Amino acid sequence: MKVVIFSHAHPVFSKGGGEFAAYYLWQEIDKTPGHQAWFIGRADAKVMHKFTTLGSIGERDYLIAGDAGIPDLIASTPVGPESDIAQLLLRINPDVVHFHHYVHLGVDLIRLVRNTCPSARIVMTLHEYIAICMNNGQMVKTDGRLCHQYSPRECHLCFPDVSPENFFLREQYIKSFFNLVDQFISPSEFLRNRYVAWGLDPARISVLENGLPCGERVPLRTLRAGDTRGRFAFFGQINPYKGVDVILEAFARLPKKVRKLVTLDIFGSGLADQTPEFQEKIKGLLASARTPCIYMDLTNPRKWGD
Repeated sequence: MKVVIFSHAHPVFSKGGGEFAAYYLWQEIDKTPGHQAWFIGRADAKVMHKFTTLGSIGERDYLIAGDAGIPDLIASTPVGPESDIAQLLLRINPDVVHFHHYVHLGVDLIRLVRNTCPSARIVMTLHEYIAICMNNGQMVKTDGRLCHQYSPRECHLCFPDVSPENFFLREQYIKSFFNLVDQFISPSEFLRNRYVAWGLDPARISVLENGLPCGERVPLRTLRAGDTRGRFAFFGQINPYKGVDVILEAFARLPKKVRKLVTLDIFGSGLADQTPEFQEKIKGLLASARTPCIYMDLTNPRKWGD
């Protein structure tokens, strides 16, 4: 079986959970007897050759240019029958094409796959709610309140410059491409329920957690007399939605005698991509941390507040 996996970013250049889940899936399928897999990760223009939209960085490991924005999710790279990606798909002739997200890639890439490889099964792993919510796909209103269900009128209240009619048209446009997908995968039941409420057929959405490579579990360290287990860690992107600021604020409120017994390690990336206000907030929390705290940026290692 031949499988092509599209990812909204490549983990060589973007350290995120979705990217790694897609990459690990590619590696595991490719080493399975009787299977071949190709990985195609979207990359910023700054890492692409100037006159091409597709590039190889390894055996069956590709980069594709593109920057489909959240409002319209339209591919910014050519997706016609003569495009680079169409020609690659024709050469591969895959049995399955798996989209590990649709943001940055563009939903119109789904139709290109259907037209170019009509017999291939199309699978899509859903991540957050970008198809449903234009506020970074978080289903959080722009004033910070939780949003429980999609509504063009409610979306208009968050984005007054976009009419309810245009939100409705955005929904119908995205669904016209989602209708071409054979099977959706949701990493959680909660996310599945949100997409079902939005209108996807529940029979077409399976719940399957994102996988990790097999490995041996690291044994717990042996405690000496009087020792406690007080080492905590955060792994993930540093943004307003992941809660690292809440963790830092919580550690700052610990009683003095408890703070001496605990440490916090933060392994993340993406802080430089956040608003200046959020960057300053995190830097301030790290600088004023009253417990040993290490921040390790996976793309630019450094320590703050150690």
